[in-house]
Amino acid sequence: MAIKNTVTVRCRDSMAHECVAVSGFKTYRREKMQRGLCKQLGGYVAFNVNDFVARVSKVQVSHHFNPYRDTCPEHDTPEAPQVRQANLRAYLQALQQFPIKAAWIGQDFGYLGGRRTGLPLTDEMRLSSFEKLYKTAPLKKATWTEAARESTALEAWKLLPTYSSHPPLLWNVVPLHPYEPGDSMSNVPFSRAAAQQCLPFLAELLNQFSPHVVIAVGRLAEDALTQLGVPTIYVRHPSHAGQRKFQEGIQKFMKF
Repeated sequence: MAIKNTVTVRCRDSMAHECVAVSGFKTYRREKMQRGLCKQLGGYVAFNVNDFVARVSKVQVSHHFNPYRDTCPEHDTPEAPQVRQANLRAYLQALQQFPIKAAWIGQDFGYLGGRRTGLPLTDEMRLSSFEKLYKTAPLKKATWTEAARESTALEAWKLLPTYSSHPPLLWNVVPLHPYEPGDSMSNVPFSRAAAQQCLPFLAELLNQFSPHVVIAVGRLAEDALTQLGVPTIYVRHPSHAGQRKFQEGIQKFMKF
């Protein structure tokens, strides 16, 4: 079967567009396979954590804060991008010690969460919990201001410790913080340009870790995964009074 090279994604501007996937990546069949939901196709591409982090760090999109490249003048220490790069490296290296049975894929970073930590679905109040669950090298805070709390991270971390024997792969369709022009401390959906640059990273991680179940947290995440050809289970995003449905959805599909 030929590798799927393009995907069509709905983004902030409500327009359909094509995103070119990195050539050589494997993709997924839609039908269930005997050993999990996904079957990888195509040639093998060796996964190198340092190279991956370096490539993510180079992404530049207007009105999207890249926590691995950019420095927030209000909250960050001077070395904040390097700290967040180190956090991401520690996470990805630690993931390789676990059998990855599931992936939780969010939409993008919030200004109180991944923008500050460089970690998906995680705010600064949960750094020690992340380190303990994933058995990472020490994680560091990249800001000088008081540790921030994020509601999405709070809801995710109410559930994550339950899966200590097989923690899920956590990632976002767009590992950047999209914000409203003129208000860098706002949250808005990611743009088409951001999706175009970032979807190959998502494909690469799913190909590397081959989760049996891929859970889309929110409709934009579901749409992106579906267009990549990944069999996906949708759960409600915990924001905007979606906490109960998010919790019920995760618990329903995380039974291994």
